[in-house]
Amino acid sequence: MFLHKEKINEKLSLSSIKTDKFKTSVLSVSITAPISKTAYAYNLLLSHILRRGTVSYPSVSLINKKLDELYGSYLEIKNHKIGENISLVILAEFLDSKYIPDSTDIVNEIIALISELILSPAFLEKDFPVSVFEHEKKIIIDTINSEINNTRLYAAKRCVEMINEGEVEIPSSAELKELISGATMQGLKEHYKALISTVPINIFSIGTENEAKIADTFNTAFSEYPCVPSASIIPPSPIQKRTSISKTESMPVSQGKLALAFTSGVTISNTDDRYYTMILLNEIFGGSASSKLFMNVREKLGICYYCSSSYSFYSGVMLVSSGFEVKNKDIAIKAIFEQLEDIKSKKISEYELYTAQRSLINTYRQLSDSPFDLQAFFGDRALFEINDGIKETEEKILKVTADDISELAKKIKLGASFFIEGTSQAKEDCDNE
Repeated sequence: MFLHKEKINEKLSLSSIKTDKFKTSVLSVSITAPISKTAYAYNLLLSHILRRGTVSYPSVSLINKKLDELYGSYLEIKNHKIGENISLVILAEFLDSKYIPDSTDIVNEIIALISELILSPAFLEKDFPVSVFEHEKKIIIDTINSEINNTRLYAAKRCVEMINEGEVEIPSSAELKELISGATMQGLKEHYKALISTVPINIFSIGTENEAKIADTFNTAFSEYPCVPSASIIPPSPIQKRTSISKTESMPVSQGKLALAFTSGVTISNTDDRYYTMILLNEIFGGSASSKLFMNVREKLGICYYCSSSYSFYSGVMLVSSGFEVKNKDIAIKAIFEQLEDIKSKKISEYELYTAQRSLINTYRQLSDSPFDLQAFFGDRALFEINDGIKETEEKILKVTADDISELAKKIKLGASFFIEGTSQAKEDCDNE
């Protein structure tokens, strides 16, 4: 699939894939700026408040009615962290033009609705009820408070917060609750006006529509976008934690939940192909059902309810998550580190390398089955001028050797660990925590 890129003007940039593979098209509009704790909190509020209406459609029900009229189109607004940047994203899915039975110009209608959400949001109006703003604040705080109910995800999030501390301006859950609680309507308006006054818009499109028409329609719809670009996107940069930190929390649950955050020093880049080595390393270590953590720690030793790893290619952090009976903590930690040491010692069989390569290649090929997956793959990369597509990614994965993986593994260091020490003897369902 060919990725078309163009700069419409100094305020708007377009990346697009023209394909007739899907019955629906996808458009995303993102406003991306360097992250700060306050910006993160206010962007999160914006993702909730913008849904509450525009000048022409001053309620959720009226926006939904408009989407229904556009053949059941879908629209989502979200706050998205990308490395050291924060992005306000409006994502729309709608029936492809060739399936529209009448003269409705659905692309034009969707772009008009998106521009209204950005240029004429209801919350900027004087009569917008403060009670709505306070209600959305409560929803966010309640959501943060509920994180502890899923101890697996809670442990992972706390560990990531720890390794980010002092490295990236991301608020912890406690800081975020404080920022949301103290947020004001006036503060939100000032943040939003500053955002759209300094940050250009990045557009991503997938479908059959002509790129020139999309560019022209956006150029017209956003002619009054007030941006004078001054904020620059920060490219991916690896977290470098010099000293490992560790914390433990006791909770009335029966299982122990462990999260380990490792630094790799490697992020996705146009100039450093070690990223492809790193994703293979993670796949072999704990990224699949044939990985060392799954086969040796979970299955062979049988001491963990789950044990896996994931890799963030915008921060270079590899995160291990594991759940087990508290009495098996030392055994589990020892076994996890033994698998990493085996990779460092090049104890990687040809079968392990082949299986990991095929697993990743199949995953990337499956992206072509969904316009949303394609948008997620190409959209963020387009922000950082990362040009490798799916085919190039597959080719580079196949070039990685066991020696490459072993050498990179030697540079991986533990940066943070977080452990939930279960104090209850009651049986629990690990999938529901």
